[in-house]
Amino acid sequence: MVGLGPRVVRLTGCVPELVPRSTAYLRVRAVGSPVVLASMVAQAGLLAQRDSATPLRAVSMACVLNIVGDLLLVPKLGAVGAAWATLFSQAACLPYLLWLSRKRDRLPVKLRLPTKEAASSLFKAAKPLFVFEMGLSVCYGVIQSMGTQFSVAATAAFQALWNPTTFLTFVTYPLKQAAAVFLPALASERPEDVGGRPKTQQFLLMLMTCAWPLGLLLGGASYACANAPHVFAQDRSLDATIRSFGPLVAGAACLLPFVQISEGTLLGTGDLGFLSRTQILNTATAVATFFLTKRTGMGVRGTFAVLGAFYMSRLAQGLLRVFVFRPPWCGPDGDADDGRACVV
Repeated sequence: MVGLGPRVVRLTGCVPELVPRSTAYLRVRAVGSPVVLASMVAQAGLLAQRDSATPLRAVSMACVLNIVGDLLLVPKLGAVGAAWATLFSQAACLPYLLWLSRKRDRLPVKLRLPTKEAASSLFKAAKPLFVFEMGLSVCYGVIQSMGTQFSVAATAAFQALWNPTTFLTFVTYPLKQAAAVFLPALASERPEDVGGRPKTQQFLLMLMTCAWPLGLLLGGASYACANAPHVFAQDRSLDATIRSFGPLVAGAACLLPFVQISEGTLLGTGDLGFLSRTQILNTATAVATFFLTKRTGMGVRGTFAVLGAFYMSRLAQGLLRVFVFRPPWCGPDGDADDGRACVV
């Protein structure tokens, strides 16, 4: 990324005027990739131990440092200043996270070469996850690439709304993490009924109940962002374009909580092969919608249409797998956790 920055940026279809700044931003973020990866691994290990307080403290500190860095560096360096602020905050977050983990006897870090058996099991699980994450990256890349293929003004309007709405989507990740972390624990416990249903089924229904208000709240907040362009952009000529994104971005945002639950369930039940295969249809849907919106002349608004189609594909495949074809509370013989006939 550091050496091939300009070529990578041009491959996205970025307008020529933005290539130098985009390249500078990309190079700074690429330098911080090892720190980001190490932080993600450490946080995943803590969440697997059901410790969300330690990552919360570390990420909160990183957020404060990032905001301070933005205020100090962006006025002087522009977008590159935002990249440096993010890099500094993440570099400070990692040692603090590891220190908290060691202090709480949660995540002892010892640098050593993995055994052959450990590496084999890791790669066995990592292969489908790599395909899944790569598919997500490709689809989000298509969306952001589409947002840079029009005029500078259209790109600015897209980016002005993309940033706050992307930030809002993070509130849905606890649903995915809850399903991925607690479902294996429920599967290992003694089968019991809760409210007349198997515990696993009742747990997923509880998550779905939480998803409804969260989806409506997220959709409403996204629509409000689109209708308050003066908050996110100083150029008043962008207002009409940003407002035109409102219905599309709100509709897509309403779907995301349910997407997170279905994919978290597939992770928690170890259905990694199917999870990776879903990216075939997801990617095809995103690319097909991309070309369809270009042919119909939607312009930069098509970026959020692609996002909605991408979420819809993920949602349809995940919900059908979890609630119809392979419910996690049903065993391979068609019986529920407690041995009775399985009822979906």
